[in-house]
Amino acid sequence: MHKVTNITDDNGVIVNTKKVYFKDMFDEEKGYLFWAQTSFVKTFQDVELPKDITKPDIANLFLLSKKIYSNTNMIGYRGHGSVRPMTIAQMASVIRDTDRHTALFLGRMIRSRIIAKVNVIIGEDVTTQYYFNPIYFFSSNRLSRNLYMLFQKDLDPFVPEYAKQRFKLIKGR
Repeated sequence: MHKVTNITDDNGVIVNTKKVYFKDMFDEEKGYLFWAQTSFVKTFQDVELPKDITKPDIANLFLLSKKIYSNTNMIGYRGHGSVRPMTIAQMASVIRDTDRHTALFLGRMIRSRIIAKVNVIIGEDVTTQYYFNPIYFFSSNRLSRNLYMLFQKDLDPFVPEYAKQRFKLIKGR
């Protein structure tokens, strides 16, 4: 599908024509392309959460998965002109619980390998970031090298050998 825009002068004479092509939002066989430009988080039907995860924990995971920033898989937000990781207090607000219970919940999810905790040290500053394991919740179509390295043990059974080799080649960059 395309849109044609004619640019005219003061006399109504066409002086320029612009054609813009765009994806048809409706396909007779596939249906309507719903929220094509919005953020999303995928879960995979073939991957079950660990059996020891409780229903309240699943609800908390769902609520936090809505806070994955863009395609990073980090629990975060955009603020103060940059991307920022959520603190335990901010996550507590999201899951509607106390800071203490949220910290306990995060500990369980880290032990279950659903979430990873990463401390980033820059000079004297230490920032704690939390990332979702992409086999459970994934916010992109492409697995980054950093995310692969963070969850390599869990991802290796799902990543083809050629991709593992490519990740190894760029590891030192």
